[in-house]
Amino acid sequence: MPKTSAIKLLEEWDALLAGLKATAPHCGPCAFLQAFLTESLREAREIRKRQDALSTARREANQQMEQLLARGRDAATRTRNYLRYRLGPYNDELTRFGINPIRRGGARKKCAAPVVTEDVAV
Repeated sequence: MPKTSAIKLLEEWDALLAGLKATAPHCGPCAFLQAFLTESLREAREIRKRQDALSTARREANQQMEQLLARGRDAATRTRNYLRYRLGPYNDELTRFGINPIRRGGARKKCAAPVVTEDVAV
């Protein structure tokens, strides 16, 4: 069965109901089906309105979350910078706060040149 969007289905149901209302006097048993379809259409429209409201609320919540995260990132950066200033960038105590201190490196060891051996063909 092909997928049809909810909006297209509601439009189809509207057209079907309009046709049923036009032929209602000639179709006695259709009254039950017409009432059932009318109720389904009404409920579907209510749910669609609720979906739209929830989509709007979700978008607003996402915007608020992005603003909050930006504010939090700024506060975290300022805090890290303050701790580096206060304790010094080389202080090992920075690791308590999840900040990597600058490590002082010792004298660099010189690498020995690789030994190349030549095979002499006899």
